[in-house]
Amino acid sequence: MNKWKKHLSEQKKFFENTHKAMTIDNHSQHDKEPNYWDLLLKDVKYNPKKWEGKSALDFGCGCGRNLKNLLELANFSQVDGVDISYQNADYAKKYAVECFPSANVHTWENDGITLSDAQEDTYDFLMSHQVLQHIGNYEVRFSLLSDMYRIMKKGGILSLHFMSMDGSSYFESPDTADRNMIVGDPQYVTEDLKKIGFTEITYTPTLDFHLKRDEYYFRAVK
Repeated sequence: MNKWKKHLSEQKKFFENTHKAMTIDNHSQHDKEPNYWDLLLKDVKYNPKKWEGKSALDFGCGCGRNLKNLLELANFSQVDGVDISYQNADYAKKYAVECFPSANVHTWENDGITLSDAQEDTYDFLMSHQVLQHIGNYEVRFSLLSDMYRIMKKGGILSLHFMSMDGSSYFESPDTADRNMIVGDPQYVTEDLKKIGFTEITYTPTLDFHLKRDEYYFRAVK
């Protein structure tokens, strides 16, 4: 993964530089999206008792909006977040704890390639929203998806969102330095999740609420 070092450094720099802008509204416009609640978070929203005493992780937690929403939906014992930006990760914890002072929240900055700071078999629910389309490198993305599997508990649920971005590379394009990507065929994602070990893989293709771009919600079980 050393060949991606420069690219990942540029990604980190980009998101550190946009941190202050992200704190202004914390991407709150996405809370108005029905699909966010009814597809990405449906397992939590419609069965909150299942998650009492369980743990959750938001991959690409930004400034903590998803952490707050998870804490509102269910009585998790632990809700964590990871982000490529140190400033985002630090802010996200402060924001979540400000909203829920008694919550057990841990956030950290990852290296952009792995989730190595997290122990295996830790999380019952792992989600990611508006993040994976910004990871244009197939090899890096596969590494991250594989590490998601590692840190999830058996029977844990993975819930992912991809949105197609303009002028981007396709999901399987190798050795690209583009920052964004397009899924193209959802079977590409499905096959990767199968290779990693996930089961019960389903996906829902739809249109983004705000931009009317193609988007996909994937659900899988470890």
